Amino acid sequence: MKLKKVILSIFIMMLPFVFVHAQVDTWLQKGQSALFARKYKDAVKHYSKAIQIDSTLTNAYYNRGLAYLYMDDFMEALDDFNKVIANDSLESDAYNNRGLAHGYLGKIVESINDFNKAIELDSSFSTAYFNRGNAYMSMNRDNDAMIDFNKSIGIDSSNPAVFFQRGTIHYSRGNYNKSLYDFTKAIKLGFKAPKLFYNLGNTYYKLNQFDKAIKNYNEVLKLDSNDFDALNNRAISYDKLGQKDKADNDRKKLQKIRGVTNNLPPFNSLKFKTFTTPDSNYSISLPDNWNLAISDSGDVIELNISPEPIKKIRDPYYVGVHLSLNLNMDKHWGKSSPDDIMELWKGSVATNIKDYYGYKKYTEKYFSRFGYQGLMTNIQIQITEQSVPLVLYEYSLSKDNVLFFAYFQSPVTDFEYYQKIFDKAIESLILK
Repeated sequence: MKLKKVILSIFIMMLPFVFVHAQVDTWLQKGQSALFARKYKDAVKHYSKAIQIDSTLTNAYYNRGLAYLYMDDFMEALDDFNKVIANDSLESDAYNNRGLAHGYLGKIVESINDFNKAIELDSSFSTAYFNRGNAYMSMNRDNDAMIDFNKSIGIDSSNPAVFFQRGTIHYSRGNYNKSLYDFTKAIKLGFKAPKLFYNLGNTYYKLNQFDKAIKNYNEVLKLDSNDFDALNNRAISYDKLGQKDKADNDRKKLQKIRGVTNNLPPFNSLKFKTFTTPDSNYSISLPDNWNLAISDSGDVIELNISPEPIKKIRDPYYVGVHLSLNLNMDKHWGKSSPDDIMELWKGSVATNIKDYYGYKKYTEKYFSRFGYQGLMTNIQIQITEQSVPLVLYEYSLSKDNVLFFAYFQSPVTDFEYYQKIFDKAIESLILK
């Protein structure tokens, strides 16, 4: 009898331990299932439950970080990957994914440092080379990007996105046969994005193969029948083939789209409201029915405001305002004085101009505001031969360790109308 009591007491003592770990395994399994099913909010919830029970679960932090990354919640992703690296400094995947989070938050130097570390830990890490190449592209370091894309493909030639990005560089350099190879390869590997078909159409256009250009613009329009650029470029391609009726038909569609998207109310009837950042770093007034997208990484706080249906900071638009407050410029760009920051800004603009099909500067004005020194230019740009010409205000302000810049843009055909809105918005700008 005494023996039985001893065994029973041991069983009772072990039960909570076994039960707790069974709970952890249950939440981890639920999290994994949700992650594979792309139910990222559920995945975060399940992994958080597991972490509440056991805060040392490195794999739970890692997978929750992935879920946050897929949800575009980059600050939370960064925090989770930091925890993973604190527990295991040799985890190359964590550095790679933290690099992505840093990149999406506008911290390009930090992202490159993370990709460097991932590659140092695993020299055959194809994805890390690809991601570092993308970071280099964002800094206009296309030569470095090309080296990394070639390395990535040399290790693993099954990733279509690498061919797409490499093809984009080839296209920008006028190497159209090479871009044709890369874009076609990306499609063969299963990449079917509208942007790929659009770029392939442009490549065929540059090679004077207008029928094949049209075929690819058709693919874009199957996915979005109102894609303005694809319709515009298809009309031009029809013109090149002498198919005037089809070109005119596309231009009628373009006019209809412009009429629908730009049924412009009288300026005096517009009601304005104040759009501001979460911490009220800056604010601006624009029509109250315009849409807002926000990105806040702490050091880079961005707003996009547009009458078009944008939701995320990277969503494209023809008409709208982009504003960006960049803090700690010394940390991210190695510049801290107002003069150095302004020179960095002007150098970046000058680099972009080289890639434009057309560029025209109307006015340039230096000024001071909010204790910052500023520069405002009024320009017209055309990114490619086929793209819609845009008119922009470029507005930049710098002071110690801080750069603020903004773009106010619309198609040339509508700028006379939107200029009144932009002028009013600039006057309403408050920058703390």
